[in-house]
Amino acid sequence: MSTQLYEMVHQLAKEREMDVEVLVELLCSALKVAYQRQFMGRGRRGGQRHKTMPRLVVMLDEEKRELKISVEKVVVEEVTNPALEISLETARRIKPDVKVGELIEVELPFERFTRSSIQIAKNEFLRRIQDEKLKHIYQIFSAKVGEIIPAEVRRIDRRGNVFLSAMGAELFLPVREQVKNDNYTIGARFRVYIKDVRSPEQHSRGGRRRAEMPPETMILVSRADRELVRKLFELEIPDVRDKIVEVKAIARDPGVRSKVAVYSNDPNVDPVGACVGQRSKRVSAMIDELRGEQIDVVEWSDDPAKFLANALSPAKVDYVILNEDGRSATVVVQ
Repeated sequence: MSTQLYEMVHQLAKEREMDVEVLVELLCSALKVAYQRQFMGRGRRGGQRHKTMPRLVVMLDEEKRELKISVEKVVVEEVTNPALEISLETARRIKPDVKVGELIEVELPFERFTRSSIQIAKNEFLRRIQDEKLKHIYQIFSAKVGEIIPAEVRRIDRRGNVFLSAMGAELFLPVREQVKNDNYTIGARFRVYIKDVRSPEQHSRGGRRRAEMPPETMILVSRADRELVRKLFELEIPDVRDKIVEVKAIARDPGVRSKVAVYSNDPNVDPVGACVGQRSKRVSAMIDELRGEQIDVVEWSDDPAKFLANALSPAKVDYVILNEDGRSATVVVQ
C-alpha cells in the first residue's frame, strides 16, 4: 500500500501540475482528519473527544519508492490514551534510549485505517487539492484583470453561456458579454477581456452573483466590452504600446462598429496613420479579431467642435453648436 500511495502522489503531481511537496502536505492534513475520526473519537456519537491532536508526519522515501506515515506520541509508563501515548517498553523497541515524557515518531501502517476512514481521507485530500488549485488560479488571474488573453471554447450551456479554457482555468462568457458576429463553437479560439475574478473564499461559498456567473466558475470574461478594443490597440499597434499614441476614448456598438479617438504625444507622428497602418494592415488585424466589426480611428482634440467634426468623418460638418449642458451638441452636416 505504501508503494501505491507513493505512485499515486507522483501521478497526481503530474496530472494536476502541482509540486510533490505540496501534495504531501495536503495528504498529511487529510490523514489528520481521518485519524481524528477513527482513533480519537472526533465526531462519533458517544465517542471520547480529545482536544490535543498528535503531529502526523507523511514522508516520501524516494529510494524505496514508498510513502510512510508516522504519528508523534508521548512516552508514558502506562498508556491511558493509545491515540496520543505509547508505553516506555514499546517505545524502546523503536528508540532504545528514549525516556518517559519524550516524544517519539511511531510508524502508522496505512492498513490500520478503516475503509470509512480511508474514504474520509480521500474526500478531504481531493477537496484540499481543489482548494489549492483555486488559490493558484486566483493568484494568476487576479493580476490579469483588465487584460486580454487567448482562450478556447470548451462547452456551451443551454442558456447560451460560453465556457472557455485558458492557462488551466475555466472562463465564463455570459450571453450579455457576447458579440453576435462571433461563432461560438467547440474548439473555436478568441481573445477575451478579463473583467472580474472571484476569490477562493467567494467561490467556496458560492460567491456573490456577478453577471450570473455560476458558483463553480471564478473568472468572468467579455467579448463585448469596449476595453477589449483598447487592449487590441495596445497589442497590435507599437506606437500605442510604447505610449507615443494614446487611445483617448472609445465608443462601441459591439459587433457593428467602434470609434476610437487617438492622440499623438509626438508632433511628428500621425496618430490615425500609426493606428491604421500601411494599406490598413494594422486595423484590419483587429477587425479580423472582432469578426468583422468595423473600426473607425479618429483624431482626438481638446476642442469639442473639432473633435466632433473628426468623429463624424467622413461626413462634412458645416458647424457645431455646443448645448448649455456641456454634454451634447447640435451638428449640421452637408
